[in-house]
Amino acid sequence: ASLGEMAAGIGHELTQPLNAILLFARNSVHCLNEPTVNRTLLKENLQVIIDRAKKASSIIKSLKSLARKETPNTNPVEINQILTNILQFLDSQLTLSDIEVELDLGRGIPQTLGHDVRLEQVFLNIIQNGIQAMGDVEEPHLTIKTYLANNIDPESFTEKEYIVTAISDNGTGIDPEVQGKIFDPFFTTREVGLGMGLGLSIVDRIVRSFSGFIKVKSTPGQGSCFSVYLPAYRKGESDAQSQP
Repeated sequence: ASLGEMAAGIGHELTQPLNAILLFARNSVHCLNEPTVNRTLLKENLQVIIDRAKKASSIIKSLKSLARKETPNTNPVEINQILTNILQFLDSQLTLSDIEVELDLGRGIPQTLGHDVRLEQVFLNIIQNGIQAMGDVEEPHLTIKTYLANNIDPESFTEKEYIVTAISDNGTGIDPEVQGKIFDPFFTTREVGLGMGLGLSIVDRIVRSFSGFIKVKSTPGQGSCFSVYLPAYRKGESDAQSQP
């Protein structure tokens, strides 16, 4: 069962970069009709293909380490920068879907200890779920907000400072009876063949591996809000605390 979950997880996570590679490869083939005129565009397309191939390789390594329950190597990362990069990458998809994006990234947000590729997986999964949930909405609206908040650590029961990333959509929402199951492996509300139910399971596991947690608020017919809590990391304060 664990091997099956791992295989399905890899397939799920690789779909997005592989689709991007296919799209930009086709664009490059089209540009070859006039290679001299489209030289700059060709170079940009090929650079995206290289970047997505590297991301796919990183995803495979991340998923393998998750399956082995290894402690991930962490380093200080900027949540706002990760979100900005994701939105730049999804720009064409958001434009084609006519989705209005409201971005409210808090100023002075500290870093968190994590892994940039894994956190990209987290936010990309949640954002894409929101996009899909708004498929039949006349005026789709996506809100992404970051801010600082104090909250009780579920493990130590002590108060800590967290970076909160709240991603809200005005889509179909989630029925109350299934909200408690959305992080279960292989649970999905999509039709057969349209989802394997691994996205949120992997998201939850990654966030917990970085000592964070997720809160979900959803009302059927009105949308959902996924709030990702990750511990704030302030190098100066951490260094001061480590001194005798």
